[in-house]
Amino acid sequence: MRRLLQLAGALFLTLVLIGCGASGSQSPSAGTASPSPTPAPGPAGGIAFLSRVVGDSFQLYVALPERYQTDSGSRYPVVYLLDANWNFEPVRDLVRSLVSEGQMEPVILVSVCPVQALQGGYGGTAPARCRDLTPTAVATYPGSGRAEEFAGFLRSELIPYVDATYRTRPTADGRCLMGHSLAGLFTWYAALRLDDVIHNFVPASASLLWDDHVMLEYEVAYAREHTDLPARVYSTVSTGEGPDMVNDRDEGVDRLMSRGYAGLRIQTATYVGIEHDQSSGPVFREGLAELF
Repeated sequence: MRRLLQLAGALFLTLVLIGCGASGSQSPSAGTASPSPTPAPGPAGGIAFLSRVVGDSFQLYVALPERYQTDSGSRYPVVYLLDANWNFEPVRDLVRSLVSEGQMEPVILVSVCPVQALQGGYGGTAPARCRDLTPTAVATYPGSGRAEEFAGFLRSELIPYVDATYRTRPTADGRCLMGHSLAGLFTWYAALRLDDVIHNFVPASASLLWDDHVMLEYEVAYAREHTDLPARVYSTVSTGEGPDMVNDRDEGVDRLMSRGYAGLRIQTATYVGIEHDQSSGPVFREGLAELF
């Protein structure tokens, strides 16, 4: 169901994308799973997590529910959030606010980014970001096209580590993936590639134009081999990002819905006038409230 939301630009935005930090976050206990992350320089609470699949280190941040330590009998869903360097602190605070307002249930927030994201000059098309979040190699972005390896990191390293370390609900229904822009592209990709381990997805302003809309080819390939797609998706774009962004999202959603997958639920929203670098705030708020 598409909704056209009339927003008052920046006044609506509840998140400000700021540098990565972890004040008040919880660090995993060392040695509880393999590979075992080790403390690394950077914001307090962050840890370096070496991925053998990707062949690089990631910075990991975890925020636990307020009653996690005192309510030892409870297990929690896990929200996996990409681009921790920009998103962890505001989304951590957003989760706390939504939980306190009764708009969502408590969750464990796990946010990840390449260690390069903590260095100066890291931008939206930085090599490590393009490497992890894009499904195909594009010559103008050296090193791009290794999303399959990053998906393998999530599947075989990060998710098992989190489930072994924390009191999670270790099922696909108990996991959610959120990402914006290129990370939104990967979130759609993961809906097709990680559908057995994650069932909830929040792709915000996904860069579906990547490699001449190659995600449409992945969708066709998935439909050729599957009769169902067990996923709940909350997807948004904004008119302020240009008509192509809106059309690309709508075409992808229409194709998926035309397959008649019994397990697929997609809700969409189209914001008015919000520019690309500001469009993640509303969708993260609404997506979390909708899915949890």
